[in-house]
Amino acid sequence: MKKFMYLNNSNEVVNAIYELGSFVWVSVNDTYISELDLENTCGWGEVMVTFDEYIYNKGYYKAIKSDLAVTLLMNNGDIVEFSKSNNEYLTKEEALEKVKEFSKQGKMAMVNIFYNEYDGREESRSYIDMDMDQVEKVLTDYYEYGWKASKKCIAVRENSLCLYNYSLDDKNRYCHTVIGIENELKEEKQNKIKIIQTNKFRKYMEVHKKQFILPYKNLIKYMQLKGEFKQVKDKFVEMVIDFPFDIGYTQLCEITSGHKIVYAKRKNRDIYSKFTLNGRSRLINKCVVVLKQSFENPDEYYLITMFPGEHIVKEPQERNIKDKEEMKKVLEFWNNHALTFNPKEINLESIIYDCPFEHKSEY
Repeated sequence: MKKFMYLNNSNEVVNAIYELGSFVWVSVNDTYISELDLENTCGWGEVMVTFDEYIYNKGYYKAIKSDLAVTLLMNNGDIVEFSKSNNEYLTKEEALEKVKEFSKQGKMAMVNIFYNEYDGREESRSYIDMDMDQVEKVLTDYYEYGWKASKKCIAVRENSLCLYNYSLDDKNRYCHTVIGIENELKEEKQNKIKIIQTNKFRKYMEVHKKQFILPYKNLIKYMQLKGEFKQVKDKFVEMVIDFPFDIGYTQLCEITSGHKIVYAKRKNRDIYSKFTLNGRSRLINKCVVVLKQSFENPDEYYLITMFPGEHIVKEPQERNIKDKEEMKKVLEFWNNHALTFNPKEINLESIIYDCPFEHKSEY
């Protein structure tokens, strides 16, 4: 279960951001904005401007701290996130210790060196197999070149270390050195899942978007940023996503004999649903997401539906109920649950009071 806590004021927000580490990424609705260097005094100007813009001036109504991020829910509906960067300030000894960790895991295979001109254009790339003694020399040279600080900026990733501005050769090219396994890095990049919102999905969400207290499009970007879709592989995927903050109102509630029940068709749906006239929606930090894999590209998934909730359950008139056993479970669930009645989401002329489902004696 993900651990998170609410922050009470701007001072707590700033302190929590500094606790993330020397470098933090700033993103708005999953769009990268900048990387802040919180340790180097040369970067304090940008840090103060960023803090003024998002923490002090624009206004947020909720701030949440988790292990690797501080998230601000802005008054305008944006989600601003300060997350731990994979850049660190390391001493030579700390960098060598990281390399030894890779070596113990069998990840010490090659060193990838590539050059960049001043304009950032990549010039050439080479791959060199190195033993530990050679790697130690590369790191030693890195710390003795140029600005001889006890700590230097290094990007630490799962399979690699990246040394920035390791050398400037006679052609005025910056040399970047990556120590790690290149094919694993490529494989990680290739496995990125693309989420597609069709016009049909957007039309469906227009009816239900008021169930969310944050724009649902921002929540989709947030889920992508957090890697919630990385492991999907089935043709049809149903999942419940936990957020570190409330995202909307679930319409599903448990019912008792005192609830007044009606049945009706929701807009853009052909089947009947069960509603309670005296039930109440409640705030929730979970979202049900349903995806369908593309026939043409296995790394592309279409969004079928998403709504605030924690139960993945079909309704009795849905055509994709597989067998009697599944139907039995569906009926048992809806015997004790109903949706809260919202006239704006329902075709009012379809309202009936008698149960329209087969097996209604069980329902």
